[in-house]
Amino acid sequence: MAKVKIELSNSCDEFEWESKLDELHYHMVGFEGFTGHWRVEGRNLGWRNQEGWKEFKAETADELLNEILPNTDWTIQIEIDTIAEEIEIVAYHHDSPTGEFYKVTVLTEEEEEDDY
Repeated sequence: MAKVKIELSNSCDEFEWESKLDELHYHMVGFEGFTGHWRVEGRNLGWRNQEGWKEFKAETADELLNEILPNTDWTIQIEIDTIAEEIEIVAYHHDSPTGEFYKVTVLTEEEEEDDY
């Protein structure tokens, strides 16, 4: 399996929310070199279409999404590339109706050491 797609909204019912977070978590921890530390690069962010990056720690899918996405109602499309071991997210919300784009990768232990 090379690519897995998940669609999710933070206004869906609890069963759907938990089921899709479980699926995302399954693939997150399956990445080789999974450390719980991530790097995200974003573009077309917010109403000013900004771009940027961030490094953070997230052990669960819920933590990962909370670190990346804005604190508002949103709908997302997640594409997990199990071979390249990266996650791409397109998020739609009131400040970005055409979508914000995120690329999430695992920080390896070597990359973490370089940063500190």
